[in-house]
Amino acid sequence: NYYNAILKIKGKALADRKTTLFASINGKDVYIQVHTAANSSDSRSYRIEVVEVEQMQQDIIINLEEALDSDGKVALYGILFDTDKSTIKPESEKALQQIIDYLNTNPKVNIIIVGHTDMTGEFSHNMKLSKDRAEEIKDYLIKTGKIDSSRLESNGVGPLCPVSTNEKDDGKTLNRRVEIVKKLK
Repeated sequence: NYYNAILKIKGKALADRKTTLFASINGKDVYIQVHTAANSSDSRSYRIEVVEVEQMQQDIIINLEEALDSDGKVALYGILFDTDKSTIKPESEKALQQIIDYLNTNPKVNIIIVGHTDMTGEFSHNMKLSKDRAEEIKDYLIKTGKIDSSRLESNGVGPLCPVSTNEKDDGKTLNRRVEIVKKLK
């Protein structure tokens, strides 16, 4: 019955015994394993395992205070911009709020906001873009977080400090980041 139902929705069996099945249901890849009751006294019972494949949601929580105290800087990947623009995307709010909370909890700490880009495009353009993005973050912290401007500096280093190769998309993604640096007095 399970096999026939999967075939009706254009699925398929992944094994000869027709007990391992696959289908795309509501846009999700779904794998089904049907186990018969070989060890049960009731030969009519079954155990069904269903696995729905979804994009992994990875929320990395960074303790800014620990990172800044131990390393003097922290890379933030949750601050997002449209390609080739310095306008902060709304989904960046959570990461920006972390900075605001940290600065409010540590009123004597000053920081430098450093923008980074990958190596795609002209060097001079990336330098300007990274500076503009860092400045946008600074303005956000001042306006939204009510952080005193004297506690904040911003700068951009474009593609000069990569943390990975720029030859692969994953590396480029890691290189496009914002770093918060604890400023020494």
